[in-house]
Amino acid sequence: MNSTEKTSTKTKIALIGSKGKMGQKILELSKDASWLDQVQMIAELDSGSTPNDLPSETEVIIDFSGAASSSSWAEKLSALNNKTPYLICSTGFNADEFSKIKSQFANRPWAFIPNTSLGIFAFIQCLRGLIAFFNDIKSVEIHDVHHVHKKDQPSGTALLIKAALSDMLKNKGFPQDINILSSREGEVIGIHTVIIQRAFDRLLLTHEAQDRKLFAQGALNLAVKLAQKAPREKPYTFDELL
Repeated sequence: MNSTEKTSTKTKIALIGSKGKMGQKILELSKDASWLDQVQMIAELDSGSTPNDLPSETEVIIDFSGAASSSSWAEKLSALNNKTPYLICSTGFNADEFSKIKSQFANRPWAFIPNTSLGIFAFIQCLRGLIAFFNDIKSVEIHDVHHVHKKDQPSGTALLIKAALSDMLKNKGFPQDINILSSREGEVIGIHTVIIQRAFDRLLLTHEAQDRKLFAQGALNLAVKLAQKAPREKPYTFDELL
């Protein structure tokens, strides 16, 4: 963003991955009456786009394009010293790819949030409460179910849940890894179930996404908040953008 003065109350957004299912949902929602006073979609970018296609007045970028594309954008923006706030919602990164992005995006406002649903955030908070409450957990397992077109397995959301719970379990002396089971069925948007096994009972907690507008709504909310954040070394987290 070259301009240092905000001339509108609307947050000016550039969307990478505009032709995908999530991109289309975000575009649809951004034109809804409930969002018209809050956001302005000023660039709809796809796989053939480059940072040169970003309008100079862009205040935040939302990226739902995929791991390879996101990695390429990070590299190109870093080379141009472009510090526009950047919300990565792509999944499927390997450890080296994500480590490189962290280095390239240091000293800018950015966030990596593979599931932008407020429901998933609340889901994780509930799971943390359960783990804190019990001292006799025998095992924890995550099941993720998505549509057959989804490329990454396990899902980014399943990995997010695992990361959110692993440290808590280790601090309680839990010796086992959290197992993830994935399946790809039909056109399922996303179902995540966590099974907590105790000696004499088990607890199952499930989150089911029923419309991609859930993620579109979350992405717009997070992007508006991220656009107001100061640059720093590490990415902003979901709870910091609430």
